[in-house]
Amino acid sequence: MVSHRCSLLLLAILSVSVLVIAPFLGLENLSPRAIFDTDAGSAQIFWQLRVPRVLTAWLMGAMLALSGLVFQAILRNPLAEPFTLGIASGGALGAAIYIHLGLSLSLSLFSGLSLFAFMGAMVITFAIYLLNRHALESITRLVLVGVIFSFFCSSLVMVMQAVGRPQDSYRLMQWMMGSISHVTVTEILPLSVIMFISTVIIALLSPRLNVLSAGHIIAKTRGVEPKYVFIPLFILVSLMMGVMIAISGPIGFVGLVVPHVVRRLIGADHRYLWIAALLLGGALLVIADWMARVLFAPAELPVGVITALFGAPFFIFILIKDKK
Repeated sequence: MVSHRCSLLLLAILSVSVLVIAPFLGLENLSPRAIFDTDAGSAQIFWQLRVPRVLTAWLMGAMLALSGLVFQAILRNPLAEPFTLGIASGGALGAAIYIHLGLSLSLSLFSGLSLFAFMGAMVITFAIYLLNRHALESITRLVLVGVIFSFFCSSLVMVMQAVGRPQDSYRLMQWMMGSISHVTVTEILPLSVIMFISTVIIALLSPRLNVLSAGHIIAKTRGVEPKYVFIPLFILVSLMMGVMIAISGPIGFVGLVVPHVVRRLIGADHRYLWIAALLLGGALLVIADWMARVLFAPAELPVGVITALFGAPFFIFILIKDKK
C-alpha cells in the first residue's frame, strides 16, 4: 500500500507540475509577471491559446491512457487499444468521407469534420460489438474483427486520398497525424464532461476489472457476470475515444505505452492503476505537445508524430526488457 501511495503521489506531483509549467513554455517563453500585463500580447497568448491547449492535451492524454488500460483489461490483451481495434480508423474514415464530399456543416461546439469522425468511430464500435455479441468470451475473435475493420477502413481512406483533390488529400493527411494546435476553450467543456463521467464509472468498476482480467471463467466463479462489465466499459471507452478523435484526430501509442508503464510502478490492481494511468497519460501528452511546438520551431509538428516517434522505440524497449 505504501508503494502504491508513493508512486501515485509522485505521478500526481509530475502531472500538476507539467500542467503549471507548460503554458509558460513555447516558441517564446513567458514570465509569470507578463501573463497579467493586459497591455501586452503575452496575457492573451497565455490565457486564450496556451492554457486551453495544455488543458486539452492533458484531458486527451488521460483519456487515451484510460482507454488503453480498460481495453487491455477487458480483452486480456497487452496490445489492445482503440487503434488496434479499428475505432480510430473508423474515425479517420468518417473524416475522409466528410472531406471528400466537400461538406460544410457544424453543430453547436463541433465542426462537421468532428461530427463525421465521431460517427465513423461509433459505427465501427457497434459493428464490432454486433459481430461479437454472441461470442464475447472469444477475445481472439473480437481483436481479430477489430484489426480487420482497421485495415478495411484504412484502405478506404487511402482510396479517397488517391482519387480526391490534392487539397482535400492534404487536409485529411494533416488531420490523421493528430494535432491539438487548433483547439480553443470551447473543446474543454465536452472533454471535461466525458472525462468526468468515464472516470467515475471506471473507478466504480475497477474492482471488477481485477476479476475480469483473470478470465471470464474465473470471473463467473467469483460472482461477476463478464458481460455486465465488458459491454458498458467497451461502449463507454469507445464513446470517449470517439469524442477525442473527433477533436484532435488519431494520436497513437499513449494508450498502448502508459498502461504498461503504470503496471510496472503500481502493480496489477486496477483500483490504483486507473489513477496512475490518468495522471501519467495527461502529463505525457502535455510534454509531447510541448515538444511538437519547440523541437523544429518555428515549424510545428503534429503531436501524433511525436508520440509515435518516441512511443514506438520505448514500447520496443519494454518488450525486449520483458523478454530478458
